[in-house]
Amino acid sequence: MNIALVMLSCLFSISLPAYSQEGSADFPSISAEAGHIYIANHTKQRVTFYLESKYTDRTEHVLGPGQSATFSGDSRDQWFNIEVFSNNQKVAYGLDAGTRHYFEWRPDGVLDVYKLSPR
Repeated sequence: MNIALVMLSCLFSISLPAYSQEGSADFPSISAEAGHIYIANHTKQRVTFYLESKYTDRTEHVLGPGQSATFSGDSRDQWFNIEVFSNNQKVAYGLDAGTRHYFEWRPDGVLDVYKLSPR
């Protein structure tokens, strides 16, 4: 039998640990990756917000109640500006790319953006 064939069969019979990325259907675990940001809507209302960054034009986005999504900009983007308007008040923040956030109402009735805990 050819020695190379024996070595290949041994190589392919080795068990390797499976790679599993922790996360749930609601809040995927994402690495700190440039050009992406995850946002979840923890309210019972539709939320309209705006994202922009150094390489991505200001864009309107909408999340329905309980919805979440990963938003992508340019792969060079390291941060995003986010603006949300509610009750005639604007909330604006700078958010690092590769992070996870959610919308929730503050006790004073203003919609705000909060950072999800790291996994």
